[in-house]
Amino acid sequence: MEKSFGFRYTNEDHHLYKLVSIGHEIARDTNYHWDGMKREGSGFIFQWTLKGTGMLRIGEEYREVGKHQALRVQIPSDHAYWYPPDAAEPWEFIWIRFEGIRGEGMRKELLGLHSNILTLPPESPPIILLWKLYEDVSHKQVGDRFDLSLRIYEWLLALQRFLQSKEAVSQHEIPAPYRKVASHIDQHYASDLSLDH
Repeated sequence: MEKSFGFRYTNEDHHLYKLVSIGHEIARDTNYHWDGMKREGSGFIFQWTLKGTGMLRIGEEYREVGKHQALRVQIPSDHAYWYPPDAAEPWEFIWIRFEGIRGEGMRKELLGLHSNILTLPPESPPIILLWKLYEDVSHKQVGDRFDLSLRIYEWLLALQRFLQSKEAVSQHEIPAPYRKVASHIDQHYASDLSLDH
């Protein structure tokens, strides 16, 4: 079932992660469009696709976001994402938006070192934890702002671990010449090689 939940905080807990919104949605028309320079507030958005496709623009670069891919953007920044008018089917996704990435190391890890589009299988820990947080929020089974901050931090660590693991590197992210060399090494690792061969 499609639902979204928004949160407001009355105090300035600068040391906590703050859940701004979380939801599950199906975009069916071009009214679904977000511009990173026109949105209110600040924070980080992670949106993972269950099915269908959407479009993401980062600066002047345009990319398609397909099944089992996530877009990652910071607000404010020069980006936009939308449901394309020529899409063959609706775009279904789950998202989380939160504030509180104060540490430069975490910000670089999440936004600077990897592509703005990631491929994550549904059984990956970040996706499992995201669904669990969504379900707990939808059933009002989350505690106070400290509990929410802890859950976001747990999710961030799972994402960070995934990004640093070999699982995060998909075949289309590795340049073809490197894949060819790796394949040759795998096939001939026991063979004697010379410069002439």
